[in-house]
Amino acid sequence: METIHDFERAGLGKAPFRFVGSAERLFQACPGEPVKPGGCCKFCFAGIRYACIIKSADGQINDVGQDCVKRLDPEIYTAYRAELKEQRRAERESYWAVIRAEEAAGRADRNRAILERANAVEAASREELPDLWAKLDSTSSANGYMSHLRDKIIAEIRAEGDPDESELSTFEGLVLESECAGFHGCVGDKLKKMSVTYIGHVAFESSFGTQRVYKFRTADNKLLTWKTSGVLDNAQNKTGAFAAKSPGMKMLITATVKAHVSYRKNDGSIQAQTSILRVKAEW
Repeated sequence: METIHDFERAGLGKAPFRFVGSAERLFQACPGEPVKPGGCCKFCFAGIRYACIIKSADGQINDVGQDCVKRLDPEIYTAYRAELKEQRRAERESYWAVIRAEEAAGRADRNRAILERANAVEAASREELPDLWAKLDSTSSANGYMSHLRDKIIAEIRAEGDPDESELSTFEGLVLESECAGFHGCVGDKLKKMSVTYIGHVAFESSFGTQRVYKFRTADNKLLTWKTSGVLDNAQNKTGAFAAKSPGMKMLITATVKAHVSYRKNDGSIQAQTSILRVKAEW
């Protein structure tokens, strides 16, 4: 017994049917009105937005909803889904190509502005610190340490923008002292029972619970900070109770230098601080 295709029985033409494309059918009564599905499935006559376009053996072309196609002709539905996937991939590529082009143009503009500002800053700093720049210009690739410092000072100049006296003095100190200038020790250094002044601490809530930042001042007026989820206790207190501590009191701390951090304060000056970890204190 010959089986008649459901689409043929519905008057959409003679079998076999094949997939010829897809379309989005929209309807809007007037500008500002909601956009609604504007198509009609020729099999079930339901309103549709996304149409699967099929063609019969005798040349009839009709819109059919994807639900009807999926239920009645899986082969056509597979071809329909493959085309949708390719369309969406092309749309994504087109979208990201535009985004990347805009970002590239923005980066080019920013880099051009940074380069112009950096050149102006370097020229100003050469006038303010001729001896320093003479020393920098005389360094060669064979002198790795000074070459590293030269690269670092130029990077600092490019990052800072317009120069001022405090910045220029920071650059000078960077070169004339060491790459750890302005900080206490270098990353990884061990501090053993070092005398510091306790400044105080702040506490705040985070996704990891209560966090505390303790601050100390060294004898040479350098700032140390310790961020922890614990509480600063007295290593000499054998009872386990937390001894009282107040800003201004002297302590002996044992710790490890974790990182060097610098930021610009409200008055425009640069604050350097040394981040420490694994802190034990005695007072």
